[in-house]
Amino acid sequence: MIVVPAPDFLWSEMSVTTSRAMSVGIAMCTCNGIAFLDAQLRSFTDQSRLPDRIVVSDDCSDDGTWEHLVEWSQLVRTSTGISVALLRNEKRLGVARNFEQAIRALDTSIIFLADQDDVWPREKIAVMARYLETHPQALLAHSDAVLIDEDGRDLGQTLFQSLYLSSAERALAEDQRFFEIYCRRNLVTGTAAAFRRELLAVALPFPSEWLHDEWLAACAAACKAVAMLPEKLVRYRQHGRNAIGVPTGRISWLAAYMRRAITLPRDRYLARRVLRLDVLYRRLGQTPVVHADALALLAEAQQHFVRRQRFSPNPVWRFYFDRERGAYQELSTLFRRNGGNGARPFQPLKMASGRLLVVRSRCVRLLSLIRVFRHPSYSRLWNFDLSRRYDGHMPRNFVQDVFAGSRQAAGS
Repeated sequence: MIVVPAPDFLWSEMSVTTSRAMSVGIAMCTCNGIAFLDAQLRSFTDQSRLPDRIVVSDDCSDDGTWEHLVEWSQLVRTSTGISVALLRNEKRLGVARNFEQAIRALDTSIIFLADQDDVWPREKIAVMARYLETHPQALLAHSDAVLIDEDGRDLGQTLFQSLYLSSAERALAEDQRFFEIYCRRNLVTGTAAAFRRELLAVALPFPSEWLHDEWLAACAAACKAVAMLPEKLVRYRQHGRNAIGVPTGRISWLAAYMRRAITLPRDRYLARRVLRLDVLYRRLGQTPVVHADALALLAEAQQHFVRRQRFSPNPVWRFYFDRERGAYQELSTLFRRNGGNGARPFQPLKMASGRLLVVRSRCVRLLSLIRVFRHPSYSRLWNFDLSRRYDGHMPRNFVQDVFAGSRQAAGS
């Protein structure tokens, strides 16, 4: 492997560069990607604004990828004058560490991330680089993408559509409150993103608990420096060998969710969420440019998942009984805090009415879930028809079965 010393990122570098002629570099990672590699490499040299430097880090490919990269780099140097550096790992680093290595080898002001199997439209670098050059307050910009299949055919869906942004998430994005979204889930795909070099002062080194693109997005959002561009600036290929892909329909989204639920037990899932938030909190706490409200939001999120870890693993018991236990603890805490110290009076009726609203919303959610599973496309997933099983008496009989199951679980 070619060893490139990592630059020292000092806080003086957080004075954002505002030059109109910022240098542009591409950090690309490969691993046995010969099938789609040539189309991605051609899209680099077909750009209306060529990059100044390209670094490709190969993670122990054995399918001819490395040999193709060597041949391509020699051709690009002579025909376009682009500086190309190739790194080859002696042992597998994985996606995040491999990208970190490629990023550290770049010295450009703007850094683009590239996968080995996508295609960049001709205006991608020009549009994103121009945005970062003219908006010095933005550290990271990401765009939408067109989803394509193995043969490059349009799947009729965009990246943002496949992520199923809720109305609440759209409202937060329009209000530039991206950190509140990224604390829950990631919306940034590396191949559709570009960032200023100054962001590395916060982000490096990448922690093992986070993927490279979601980590960069979270760090930039904590500084309130993220821009979401509506343009579709990547043709994002979906195939069976994606290192990180996206579901392309509601059925595939549900199947992916069920796989995660089965393969990742609840206790491990919650422990992982707490650990990831703790890693982010510790890093941002050492960063003077991070907004205080971001740290406060992180602390609240950590407390939320810690509380969830104390709940029963039985979902029925957790639905009907853990809420009451939590309400009792909440009332007791308020009583102890407000009793006899001159504070505002304890209002049990007001608290009870609020708790009833919570119970009502959960019942509505349960009925909505029942209606979803009655749909024929979802019934086929479970190999039975709920409406036939319950002779059309839905949802009353189904709810009775749920109560019966909960009583049996409590008795056992």
